[in-house]
Amino acid sequence: MYNTNMNETIEKFLERNNFDIDAINMNMFRIRSDSEINPILNRYFIPGKKEQKEVSIAEICGYSYEYYELSNNLLDNLSYFYNENGSGYQTRSVGFLKYDADQLLELLKEVCKKDTMCLRECEHNKYVITNNGLHRYNILRFHFLNELSKVGQDIQAYKALKKKYTVQVSVQKTDYIKTYSYCILRKIFPTIQIQAEYDKDYNITGNSVVTINGDKTKVFNDAELIDLLKRAIENNKDIIERYADMFEFYDENLISFHEFLTQNNINLLSNGVNYE
Repeated sequence: MYNTNMNETIEKFLERNNFDIDAINMNMFRIRSDSEINPILNRYFIPGKKEQKEVSIAEICGYSYEYYELSNNLLDNLSYFYNENGSGYQTRSVGFLKYDADQLLELLKEVCKKDTMCLRECEHNKYVITNNGLHRYNILRFHFLNELSKVGQDIQAYKALKKKYTVQVSVQKTDYIKTYSYCILRKIFPTIQIQAEYDKDYNITGNSVVTINGDKTKVFNDAELIDLLKRAIENNKDIIERYADMFEFYDENLISFHEFLTQNNINLLSNGVNYE
């Protein structure tokens, strides 16, 4: 039997939904934080532009559960977000639990058009919830995974389910060129700082503000930043070699990092690998 400290509110909810916690694959309900999806973002994240778009709950992988001192399993966390006898935060969305999956989805699709869930892009088609939408996400993700557990290996059924659980969101995109350039350059120049440039209206311009040794600041466009990176790699091959294992890990596990190297023809890895 799966051991969890679920409150009475959640126990009743699972019972109403005929959910047998001992019969399901618990790994399905695992959630991930942004640093688990893409460890580079933890230290070097540089934002791109925000975008209003539709995203499937299937592609929203989790949230920073460590910040809330929660589990990496969604089922464990339901009691934190929904409790009829809890705090105002825990009671405010308890009403979501009374709807069946289709009714709730219809309701929350409309809610999300007016009160947008906020996401951060961590990798291509992989997102986390940030500062708005946690209650909605947890319950929608539960219903999505509960339905998914019943479709087995049926690819077409999965695609239909993925499309069904699509909602309007606000996405904070990741500027991969700046983020990954910053990550590599920081290994070569430990004091370098790179930030996105903002105009007087606090809109991202697309340029980078680069500060070296704490005092020399210069604005680069992406082409200039890539040129700086390539020259730094070429002139510091011994330093790059020290981090070869780490860069190879990123290349093998992060599609966006591999594409960054390939599309910009950056010769970073060992054994003379040339990305063309």
